Amino acid sequence: MGFGEGVEKAGDYAKQAIELMNSHDVPAAPPNYAVWYSYVSERFPDLKSELDQIIKGEQSFDGSRNAALYETFIGHDRESALIQQTGDLVNAQVQELLRALGDASGDISGFGDAVKSSLKTFTEDKTTGGIETFVQSMILETRRIQETNTELQEQLNLSAEKISALQQNLEKAEEESYTDALTGIANRKKLDATLVTAMAEAEKSGSSLCFAVGDIDKFKLFNDTYGHTVGDQVLKLVARALHDNVKGNDLAARYGGEEFALVLPNTNMENAFSLLETIRKAIGSRRIRNTKKGVDFGSVTLSLGLAKYQPGEAASTLIERADIALYSAKAGGRNCTVCEGDTTKT
Repeated sequence: MGFGEGVEKAGDYAKQAIELMNSHDVPAAPPNYAVWYSYVSERFPDLKSELDQIIKGEQSFDGSRNAALYETFIGHDRESALIQQTGDLVNAQVQELLRALGDASGDISGFGDAVKSSLKTFTEDKTTGGIETFVQSMILETRRIQETNTELQEQLNLSAEKISALQQNLEKAEEESYTDALTGIANRKKLDATLVTAMAEAEKSGSSLCFAVGDIDKFKLFNDTYGHTVGDQVLKLVARALHDNVKGNDLAARYGGEEFALVLPNTNMENAFSLLETIRKAIGSRRIRNTKKGVDFGSVTLSLGLAKYQPGEAASTLIERADIALYSAKAGGRNCTVCEGDTTKT
């Protein structure tokens, strides 16, 4: 990522970033430094807001949270670099192809000129020698144009292969930029893009759209008690349960930290609630174990908040209503699903 600050200001930002990292026990790894440098320089407002909330809530900056912050707010720079690099390669390949086509056009044009010249000579000299000269000339020119076309076809085939490979690189870059590195499911960036698309479709078709936010109960305590490795295992378990229970155009994503979210197009509240309950119970029924060491860490639970899209509203409003429902689930004893407007524990 590029930073345009002067030396003095950059040094000041660096000092502030390192001091904050030390005060919050954040390892001085390059990705973490990029996050906190961006925070103190206020480069990304959303990142600053997210960090302010985490600091205010006195939450810890464990490995998974640090990775999530980097991937959500800064990691997309890598995608941009990949796309830029691939775009340059595509452009170079197209230019090479155009040159080949231009050369072929010149050869074809030259073939026409050669035919006209030979024909003129033949018209002026209709002797046996003239005919032989004309025929030999036509044979040579025909062979030359055949060779040119063969070379052009080979160039076209090669270019098609290269462009296909570049397209695959772009698709891979896009897929990676939309995937959470730890859990393997969609990340916040993919979630935001999918939600906007789903809202536009619901607005157009009048179909139902539900959005849910889930939070692992007492995850900080679990993480602090058993360590980040076990905490990462919990995150993967929840992610897998979400992924295994969605289908079609539904999307399960890691929202950030220990929070997850679901976008459920063409789904009414009743069916969405039923799905969330299935997911919640599936997660609660599983136990976290280290089979090699014979250690049982117990089970984890998930609290969920559910909201339905209202035509014309902003995505932030829909997300806020789901967050309010999630807060009610937490306040109501955790390990439950609460629909917007309903504070009853389920």
